[in-house]
Amino acid sequence: MRSQRSILSLKWTPANAKGGVRRAVGGFLRYVQYRDHHEEEGRPKDVEGMLRYVAYRDSASPEGRLFTATDQAGDRERLQLGDYIARSVADLEQPDRPSRRQHRACYRFVLSPEDARGLDLRLVTRQAMAQLETDIGAKLPPWLAAEHRNTAHPHTHIVLAARREVSPGHFRSILITRRRLERIKVAMRQEIARQRGERVASREQMLAALDHTRSRRHARPSLAVALRRFTGRVARGYLRQAEQIARQRDRERELEWSR
Repeated sequence: MRSQRSILSLKWTPANAKGGVRRAVGGFLRYVQYRDHHEEEGRPKDVEGMLRYVAYRDSASPEGRLFTATDQAGDRERLQLGDYIARSVADLEQPDRPSRRQHRACYRFVLSPEDARGLDLRLVTRQAMAQLETDIGAKLPPWLAAEHRNTAHPHTHIVLAARREVSPGHFRSILITRRRLERIKVAMRQEIARQRGERVASREQMLAALDHTRSRRHARPSLAVALRRFTGRVARGYLRQAEQIARQRDRERELEWSR
């Protein structure tokens, strides 16, 4: 059986990004659309460097590889997403509404299967985002993804707005927790196995097993276990005290003999 493991990384752009949200997000969107290149092979780490870097179009993907949950995408959809993100945070960090909380403007994912041979990465990405939408319990904000295959490790980049429009002009942040990331990886693994025709547990079973493992990991210990731990700590404390007393008595004897 070929590997079903994947790397899933997540970063986010703050609403008060240096140089402005529209500029920061727009630069990254142009990067993922036109630069079909592995992120470890010279990709700039800061926003300013990235903006200078995105002007180059890799010959392997002259038209980019953008897509959405349902269709292909291009410059129009990229600009629309940038406008949406800028609009979604326009009411934050204003002079008359100071806030100590660092709000998020958008999330940036990288999905990279360990063995991507023969995989439809768009389907893997769409299943991952569908799982996130299920866990949030509401329609996701707009997102775009780009497929990058001109690398030893094919992967997809995803840019997801961090705030969804609950009513015209009113937005609410979505939070991507560690638990939700784990469930996204389950969805990716399930889709990879489905594409390869491999038999694995159903997604519902895998998610249930994941939740059971987490609940056991964070469950409170039983009274008997708690009592054993308490008595163990007390016993270790008495042992340390006895050792200190014994060392003190040995020192006193040595002093007496030296006299």
